[in-house]
Amino acid sequence: MVKKQERDKRGTRKGAFQFRDSIYKCIIKSLKENTLKILILEDSHARIQTFKQKLKDHDLFFYDQVKDAIAALTLLGPFDIVFLDHDLDDQVFVNSEDENTGYQLAKYIARNQLKFDQIILHSMNPAGVKNMKNVLPDAIIAPFPTLF
Repeated sequence: MVKKQERDKRGTRKGAFQFRDSIYKCIIKSLKENTLKILILEDSHARIQTFKQKLKDHDLFFYDQVKDAIAALTLLGPFDIVFLDHDLDDQVFVNSEDENTGYQLAKYIARNQLKFDQIILHSMNPAGVKNMKNVLPDAIIAPFPTLF
């Protein structure tokens, strides 16, 4: 018989890695202290609205095309934080080798050795996140539902 694990008041298993809390503490500390310049690669209008609402005190730059995000990194940089979705163009579980994916932007960032205070991989595509993490090993993996 397997015992049910104790849960805290939010329903999280006691002793479990507090993923949401760790992401929150990692970025929120910076967010409270300064106005940050944040590049967000995202194509979901609902997610964009959430970012706008939760990060309203910061300078947000949204892109849904990798080529536009690359241009912004070149022309508008530097940025403090970068959020990367993998699947764009209203597609899901996209092949990382497709032209317009977060993986392509991750490779550009790695190849050009661009530095940011934080890179957050917020995609729900596990294979895409794995590929992005392989080229950006210091990035934080935080599926979108865990961000806020």
